[in-house]
Amino acid sequence: MSRAAKGRGWRGPTDPTVGESFRQEYYKGHAEDHFTVLSVSASVVVSYTASAHALLTKEWTPLEPGVLDHKLYIRGIGLAKEETIKGGDERWELSDVLHR
Repeated sequence: MSRAAKGRGWRGPTDPTVGESFRQEYYKGHAEDHFTVLSVSASVVVSYTASAHALLTKEWTPLEPGVLDHKLYIRGIGLAKEETIKGGDERWELSDVLHR
């Protein structure tokens, strides 16, 4: 992917557009993740931070048919929240960042 972002937690275009779809990673039989950009101005609130300009993606893999995740990324931070919306009930959100 020629326009890959250099931020942590996000592997995709540096200037994403709603509706774009990409392969996020690929290792046959182990990691075959795909995503579609749903919003570039989503709101997200987690215990560590909040943003009205988060990137919202829908992510899936053919290795887990029927499972869909929504993930929210904040520029300069990375993944802030993720939730399985179909085929499971997993949820994760960022609670702290360690600065060195």
